[in-house]
Amino acid sequence: MASDASRPVRLWLWCVAALVFLTVVVGGATRLTESGLSIVEWRPVTGMVPPLSQAEWAAEFEKYKVIPQYELVNRGMSLDDFKVIYWWEWVHRILGRLIGVAFLLPFLWFLWRGAIAPGMRAGLVVIFILGAVQGGVGWWMVASGLADRIHVSHDRLAFHFTLACVIYAALIWTAARLLPATAAAAAPVRLRVGAIVIVVLTLVQFFLGALVAACGIFPDSADETRGWSAEKLYAEAKDNLDSRNYEQAIKFYEKLEARFPYGRYAQQAQLEIAYAYYKDNEPAQAVTAADRFIKLHPNHPSVDYAYYLKGLANFNEDLGWTGLVGGQDMTERDPKSAREAFEAFKDLVTRAPDSRYAPDSIARMNYLVNALASHEIHVARYYMKRKAYVAAANRVQYSLKTYPRAPANEEGLVIMVAAYDELGLKELRDDAERVMKQNFPDSKYLKGDPGRPTASWWQIWNW
Repeated sequence: MASDASRPVRLWLWCVAALVFLTVVVGGATRLTESGLSIVEWRPVTGMVPPLSQAEWAAEFEKYKVIPQYELVNRGMSLDDFKVIYWWEWVHRILGRLIGVAFLLPFLWFLWRGAIAPGMRAGLVVIFILGAVQGGVGWWMVASGLADRIHVSHDRLAFHFTLACVIYAALIWTAARLLPATAAAAAPVRLRVGAIVIVVLTLVQFFLGALVAACGIFPDSADETRGWSAEKLYAEAKDNLDSRNYEQAIKFYEKLEARFPYGRYAQQAQLEIAYAYYKDNEPAQAVTAADRFIKLHPNHPSVDYAYYLKGLANFNEDLGWTGLVGGQDMTERDPKSAREAFEAFKDLVTRAPDSRYAPDSIARMNYLVNALASHEIHVARYYMKRKAYVAAANRVQYSLKTYPRAPANEEGLVIMVAAYDELGLKELRDDAERVMKQNFPDSKYLKGDPGRPTASWWQIWNW
């Protein structure tokens, strides 16, 4: 059956197999870059032409924005970013079409020329049919990720990959049958049977491996919430939240949003999960959840509450038992959280001045302004102890400019007067003293009673 005349057919099959291998590699890259859902339509013929104008690109992008993957994963991505994932999927699909053309046209040519033995024609037709089916399976897989999920079905993906491996193996095996008779006879029959068994087992392993790698198909335990409606999930989450079982409430909220990403229950879950994190003493996660709600729903009626939660999560004046025992002052800590809390409350008051949370936010902002100013004065006081008088004066000056109405500036002006006096800058000292007398005429510092609190018991260097 095999002769030198079969060499062109054999090379043709090797080339098609190489194309299949390349397509599998590109398909893997497409999945790793999460590009597989970027093209939401199946157009076997017209889909060969990619978008050529800016308007066509914008139209394709708008189609992608409708599916859950964009809403939950890639929301806010730019058109240029979309083009990257689109090209990956387009190249993957165009390679699939190229395989079909590279197989069918030479097959018809060799068939017309009589270069294909009668005993091999049926096998080649089966390979072509498998290739056509593979195209349909590819779209069947993609369609599974266009609604109600952010990725394709794992079992369909595994089947798509395994079918590609079957086609590749069939091409290699068919080409091997066309080797010269002396080479074919060199392998014993039992060795051939063993090789076939190994190939079949390998394909089965590919399929199972794809399933396990994709989603962990064998869960450790059954999910009791399986089949629950959005209403039931939300009710259970709310009950746990009211019972102060915050960790369980967070799990229910996460499942609710994952299974029912649209609708009022999902939006409410996104907001209440931020509150659950806040009550569970997880301020970082609370801020992240609040930020996410603000970005997803900037015009939501309850967005003011998200800003308020964000401010509360950063507004943490609880020093803990070690702070109480040690007598630590809040102004001695890193002011980063205080600044972020101030900005959150400021955004709330600016965007929603009539909000019921606005009065409390304003009160907290006033407190935070003085706390931030007190931090600057605390640092200036440290510089004075280190005899870094220029740094001390500059720190007080920054506090005066940034927080002009903060009560802590009273002590700051005293430090500035002392710093300029130590530097021998009489005019600047007199100016600072004049500002001090004008703004704080009844200051205890002007009466010779600094009234500074005593040092904490553990700060022996300040005794």
